[in-house]
Amino acid sequence: MPVTQTPRAVLSLLQAHPQLAAPGLFPAQRAFVAGYLAHLALDELWLREIFQPVFGPEAGWETFGERLFLHNVLRTYLDERDRPTLPAGTAALLAAAEPAGWLPFASDTDLCSWRNFLVQQLQPGAPAQTVAVFAQRMGRTPQEFEALLGSPAELQARIFSRISEAQLNSFQSRAASLCKQVVDDFLQPPAAGNQ
Repeated sequence: MPVTQTPRAVLSLLQAHPQLAAPGLFPAQRAFVAGYLAHLALDELWLREIFQPVFGPEAGWETFGERLFLHNVLRTYLDERDRPTLPAGTAALLAAAEPAGWLPFASDTDLCSWRNFLVQQLQPGAPAQTVAVFAQRMGRTPQEFEALLGSPAELQARIFSRISEAQLNSFQSRAASLCKQVVDDFLQPPAAGNQ
């Protein structure tokens, strides 16, 4: 998909909830919606380029349940790899966000709970909860995740033999470009004739 093409998830959300694209949104809500749209675009690209061909129901290696587990191990690996690259002050910026009817399909209470869950993990020295969340969702033990994450040889044999780190890095570059384009397109004021 060319970066210039608006992802379907973005179009679908804005068609279902046109008020999210209204020009009168407060800046904090506008920034949040832009980030949410980028998240949707990233999820859509991930599903199409990574999940479906490598781990999806038709991938044809291991069982689907085991592929789901390995997919979540990969997501945890990427989270652990990339978390230290977050800019200083990310937790404070996130903690300062005060939703006020930002999404018509999610309550402010739910958004604040999720915000608080993330802020807690972003504190200096705080452990990430990715393994615990995925283990609980999948009915697996955290130790199963940690054993695989702690073994470069096993990661190579079970995951990176299916999708290389070079492929993931290439995906990350395309995804960053897509997310930037989605945010830029959303935040760009409409042309005078298109209002």
